[in-house]
Formats: sequence, C-alpha cells, structure tokens
Amino acid sequence: WSTSKKKVATVTKKGVVKAKAAGKAKITAKIGKTKLVCKVTVTKKDEDSKTPADSTPVQTGTKISGITFANEYQIQVQLSKAQALTAANFTVKSKWYEQGTYNRTHKIQSVTSNDSINYVIELEGDSFIGNNSLVQVTITGLTGTGTESKDAYYNKGKFNYEQSVVASLKKGEKYSDTFYFGYTFGNNTINSVTGLPTGIKYEAANDGSTVRLYGTPTVTGTFTAVIKATDELGNTENMTVYFIIGSSDTLAAVCKPMYVYVNADGSQTYVPSYDKDVYVTGGSSSYSYTIVGEDYGMTVNSAGEVNGTIKTPGTYSIKIQVIDDNDPSVATTCMFNVYVEKAKTIKGIVKDGQGNPITDALVEFFNKDDASRFRGSTAYTNSLGEYSILVADGSYSAYSLLNGVKSKVRTVTVNADQTGIDFAIPIYKITMVFDGGELKDYVDWDDDNSSKTYYSFDNYMYLPEGTYNLTLDQTIGLFHYSAKITNLIVNPSSAKTINVKLTKTNVLGEKLKGDIVLEEKDVTLGAAKDYYYYKFVPTETKKYYFFSKGSSDPYGILFDEEGNELAYDDDSGPSGSNFLFECECVKDKTYYFGVYAFTDNAETKIVITDVLS
Repeated sequence: WSTSKKKVATVTKKGVVKAKAAGKAKITAKIGKTKLVCKVTVTKKDEDSKTPADSTPVQTGTKISGITFANEYQIQVQLSKAQALTAANFTVKSKWYEQGTYNRTHKIQSVTSNDSINYVIELEGDSFIGNNSLVQVTITGLTGTGTESKDAYYNKGKFNYEQSVVASLKKGEKYSDTFYFGYTFGNNTINSVTGLPTGIKYEAANDGSTVRLYGTPTVTGTFTAVIKATDELGNTENMTVYFIIGSSDTLAAVCKPMYVYVNADGSQTYVPSYDKDVYVTGGSSSYSYTIVGEDYGMTVNSAGEVNGTIKTPGTYSIKIQVIDDNDPSVATTCMFNVYVEKAKTIKGIVKDGQGNPITDALVEFFNKDDASRFRGSTAYTNSLGEYSILVADGSYSAYSLLNGVKSKVRTVTVNADQTGIDFAIPIYKITMVFDGGELKDYVDWDDDNSSKTYYSFDNYMYLPEGTYNLTLDQTIGLFHYSAKITNLIVNPSSAKTINVKLTKTNVLGEKLKGDIVLEEKDVTLGAAKDYYYYKFVPTETKKYYFFSKGSSDPYGILFDEEGNELAYDDDSGPSGSNFLFECECVKDKTYYFGVYAFTDNAETKIVITDVLS
C-alpha cells in the first residue's frame, strides 16, 4: 500500500486510509506486477457535522475480514466478529482470469470452526482449487450485513521446473524446431541459451512462450543445450535439449537419466515416468545395442530400450555400445545414468466417523513442490485399516478418500520414516443382509436425493451423514442386479445393519451367440460396447488360449457358469489391438467366452486353442 501525498492522506499496512488535510491523493495497492489505484478527496471538516460526545457509535455488521489458504482443499475464512454459521451459508467459486466470470462452483464437504470467527472450508476430493486462480468466498446470513463476497488469489509459490527433449540431426542438413515451455504462467523472459552446437542458432517469441532452434550443424557428436526462462510469477523453467548429430559414417547417441526412489530394505520402489530409449542417429539407421562393463541388473533390448530397476541408493553409470548393423566399424557409446535415492516409508491407519478401521480406503500424498520429480504417491488400506506408502523427502498435502468423501487434508513433512500418520473420514459403515442372492463385487448405488453415486463391496458400504434413497441397477458379468434402499438415515450415533431385497437375473439370453470348441471362428457381434458370449465345454482338463484376430479392436473375457470372472484382456494379442489370455479349464465344465467391440455389428475372428504358436 502507498499514498501519493502523505500530507493529504496516509494508508496503513492493512489498507486503512486516514485523512490528514484537505486535498487530493492517490492510494495504490500493488501485488506482484498488478496495481490498483483509488483516488481520494479530503474535504475540510464541517464543525457543525461533528458527532456529539454523547452520541451512540454505529454498530457495523459481521464482515469477512480475511481469506487464506492452507492448501488446494482448505480455505481459512476470518470474520470481523463471532457468528455461528453452517456449510449452507458458504459458497466457493473460482476463475482463471481477472476479467473473467466465476463459472466454477466448488463442492464443499464441510465447514468447521472452534470460535465462530475463524472458519475452515474443506472442499470435496474432486473439487480442489487450481494453482494461480482467483477464488471468491460468499457468505449469506451475516448479521447486519446479509450477504458478502470476498476475493482472494491462490498461488502455491515459486517453483523451478525442469524438462528435457532430444533433437536428432544429421551433419550438413538444415534443421528447425520450436520448443514450448509447458510449466510457466503468462509471459516469459528468456534468461539464457547455452551449449548449442556449431551452426545452430535460436530466436525467442516476443512473449517468451517458445524458442525456435534452427540452422545447419557443421559438427557431429552429442551436445547438451540449456534454455532458461522465468515467468511473470517468478517460476523458472530449464529446458535441456540433448543434441545428437550424426553422419553417414558417424553415430551419435544419448540416453536420458533415470531416477529411482527405494525404501530401506528395497521392498518398495517408485520410478517416475522416464524415457528408456537409447536415442541414436547416423549410419544406416539399423543398430545393435550391448552393455559394456557392469550392468547393475539393467538390460538393453534389440530395440534400444533400457529396462530394470536398481534398488540400492547411489549413482550408477551404465555404458551402452551402439553398433551399425551394416558396418560394425561405425559405432559409438553413451552413458545411461541411474540416480537411486532412499525414500521414506509412512504408515498409519484410516478410520471411519466412529473410529473403526476402514478397508480399501485410498491414501494420497501430493508433493507441495510442483517441480519435484517425485510428485506424490498413493496406497490403499488393508483389512485392518492400515496403509504403508513410499515418499521422498519433502512437504506433502495428504488425505484419505472413500466413496467421494475425504478426510481433512494434513501437511506432512517427510525427512524420516514415520508411523501414526492417521486419517479419519466422516463416513459410517452400512452392513447389508441380502434376500435373493449375494454380491461379490463393487457395485454402484445411485442416490435419488443428491444425484451422487456411492459404491458398495460385498455386503457393506460407507456413507456420510444424511438421508438416502439408493437404487442399484447394474450388470456384472453374466448377471444383472437390482435393488432399492429407501429412507436410509445415516448418522454418527449408530452403525446400521439393513435388509435388502436383491433381484439377480441371468443376462445371457439373446447375448449367447452359440457354442464354440477348439477352433477359429468368424463372428459378427451386435450392439457396440456390449459383450456377446460363446459357450465352451472342454473335453480335457488343461490350459487353453483365447484370442482374437482382425482389426475391430475387441476385448475378451471368460466366466465360469457361476458368473465368476476368470480372465480378461484387451490388447495383448496379434497386431497389438487384439486380446489374448489363457486359463486352466476343467473337463466337462461350462465356460462363457465373451467378446466386446466399440462399433455396432463388428466382425472379428475368435480362437480357442490348446497350443499357442
């Protein structure tokens, strides 16, 4: 905050303006590179308008005095005075552009307060606030004020981003390529471009969003160029361009580095997405690859892909030799560098609203450093509600989630193994006793009251507090299941066991297209995205192979006669778009071989064989 004339008006660090003398002044508010100016006119005070000494001060209404952010899920709102409010009083919206409209309304999971002044808004799991967005909090029912809205800017901070690309060139050939900065915000300043091979130049776009590299290389070899940029918010991005320049009698090769995170005993590893290719140019374009010296358990295949994982912390350099298949005298080597870092194991328990452990709850850790290679990790709880998750050092936003309901987000600083990082999800267990069959899978229940969908597993589900009218209408494998649960009241005071009338119907009917034996069969399916079945009864107990041939890109699935799924596949078969799976089948038992395609009346070949050639 600043004033243009302190003799006329001053302004405090909190933006409070005080009149000093008659005149005009400009009050300026500045954040980053954005300025807002308010023109102030101070007039001479009229003695007759002075407030009498015994007059009663005017009582102002309740206002929003401040908004801050704990993370992308938690908004802290401070009121000017205490007032009891509920989640129904709050609305949260966001937008990307200052001149835009608040088109996105965030879903609020809960609003809590210990003193009726400082409130914490917890957003639902799929309703987080985007980085660098403008947020508007609106509160209704404020005493003496009614409805008030206040805006705030959410920014995670400044980060140092890295990305890398490989540029494959031939000596003496004209080259041009444009590189885009994928992490920066707004206009960029290109700070430097270094390491370009001889003959290559650069030009940056006026807004710094791209850099074009162009020219004709006059040398062969491997070169590492780095383009450094800074955006409007102070984020930096370093783009590394690995140049490989070959010729008819000279090879050039490069590998991008691999990063591995591993726990103390090597039982858990996390490998961020990495490029496993050996990039080569020059010669005949047909190459052979071998590892020279210590391989540390890594391999390189005939396509030049490096595979494997090293589980002992340290830095490893693996030398890969590349030889031209048409002329073994034309060869080169490159180093595949692996950086293995010891990560930490975090353990805890996830409980429901009554303090009981939850099975199959999702636990997520998200690194607050947006530029970190280790972006985060996930785990699921076991039957005791326990989880174990592998994370690198850093600061994380962590929470647990089940059925769309999220625990409170907590900040976890990781620099050592930790236990007792527990979560509580405000949901309650409903146990179902089915009349008319049983469920042995995840199924979806649609709530008529809220238009939300909740899932159950086997005979139980977890729901947040509320009243529900739930409908099940779902096909799983060979059977269709339907059921209704009406006026189900869920609250923290009691666990519930309810009786549910379940209708289970076999859906084969007209979807059963006929019988199949050990053969190759031409088939025409029906409606798109629907399984059609063929009955298979083996004459011997042995392993059988099931696959498809053709261009319709089908899926394949196998059930036993009780409707249990035995095998499934999409693209493991011929041409990479056909399915292929195997199953040990028992003599004289009945199996149903299902096929599914994305188009109506798709034609394909399906095969069952006991010998896979």
